Amino acid sequence: MSPKSLVIGAGAAGLAAAARLFANGFTDVLILEAGNRIGGRVWTVPFGNQLVELGAQWCHGQKNNVLYELAKPQDLLEESTFSQRNVLLFSDGYQTPKEVTRSLMSLAHRLVDSEEIRLAKGTLGENFVKKFKEEVPKMDGSIEPDVVDGFIESYHRFLKGKLAIDSWGEASGNCRVGYEKCEGSSRLAWKGKGAKTALELIMVSVRIFKIIPALTFLFFF
Repeated sequence: MSPKSLVIGAGAAGLAAAARLFANGFTDVLILEAGNRIGGRVWTVPFGNQLVELGAQWCHGQKNNVLYELAKPQDLLEESTFSQRNVLLFSDGYQTPKEVTRSLMSLAHRLVDSEEIRLAKGTLGENFVKKFKEEVPKMDGSIEPDVVDGFIESYHRFLKGKLAIDSWGEASGNCRVGYEKCEGSSRLAWKGKGAKTALELIMVSVRIFKIIPALTFLFFF
């Protein structure tokens, strides 16, 4: 018998859609996933006797956050020990003065959120680097080019984690348009159980998921 409902993708959104359908009486549901695992951006893997996140890591925000509302009653979240101290160190042992690092970070945040970067053609990376190198001398002409380059490399890594991108050379300047920030702590950790807990919350809510071995090819006509 053919399923009455078809969901494309077994990421968090796909699983949530299937769970919502089931909860509302649509119990004949099939989820199609092209990859060899479920979860999408949520990808928790074992590493020794611990877990490593290759995808999503935190629960961001508390107010109007459906995920937080699911997890909080189960006591699954805690404040992360992640530090937001900005320290710029170089391989030769040189540490950039804290006030310089703070100034560079403040400028970088302002530029990333600026309308000029968001509306510019090209990638986030190329536009940010160009504008950042133009603005630093105006802010403080004593900052050495090597420090600027080192900071740019460090900030690129910071944004890769924050925006969940592989490279800012693959992201547009308006990649954060439409993102609604929820109030409250933005780095709630999963108490060592991994972000996969979010998927488990969705799947346990209906308890009907059965994984069927993947087909080599799937054609639609």
